[in-house]
Amino acid sequence: MTTPGAGWTIAVDTAPMMVLALYVRDAADLGPCGHPQVSPLLPGVRFADPHQLTAGAGGVDALREEWELWWHGLCLGGEHAVEQLTPPAFGEFAGSPALRRYLQAHFGAALLWSRERVAEYRQVADTRDALHQHSILQRLVEERELDVDRSARPFRLQIIELPLAEKRAWFVEPDRLLIGHTLLTDEDATRAFLEPVLELLV
Repeated sequence: MTTPGAGWTIAVDTAPMMVLALYVRDAADLGPCGHPQVSPLLPGVRFADPHQLTAGAGGVDALREEWELWWHGLCLGGEHAVEQLTPPAFGEFAGSPALRRYLQAHFGAALLWSRERVAEYRQVADTRDALHQHSILQRLVEERELDVDRSARPFRLQIIELPLAEKRAWFVEPDRLLIGHTLLTDEDATRAFLEPVLELLV
């Protein structure tokens, strides 16, 4: 969904590869890691012990470091992101042997789980669009314009909704916001997290 204004755009969507990456983090029980450190997935995923798989590739500590590098690229987007995976070799992770081994063992489960969550998201997003439930975003920009007594500067904000246990947001500079999938259903929470971001952008 995209909310366009005069010179500005707020785009709202999910990110299938981010969902899959978070599945790997939680299935391997890597704990809080990466930047930003987003909350655990909802629904939770089944633990798949990484110790034996990664023993010859640096162990769980290496898996965590390699996952953090992958996550950092996904958060930045563009040329930084590994957005395409090529099983069974996963050549894109040739320099991340622990992560590659874990993906080789659990990619099927990760892909199935992430596809189910993305399909659920699409249904919810279609309903929101039909009910114009994203109008809060335009209102927040308009309210900020009134506060500063001018039109918004040109900006683009990409909001990425993820199936997370917390109803909160994480700002990734300069123009991305990762949010829990229930945040936009709560106007007060949406205001609390988006108003500071719009103060920077508008």
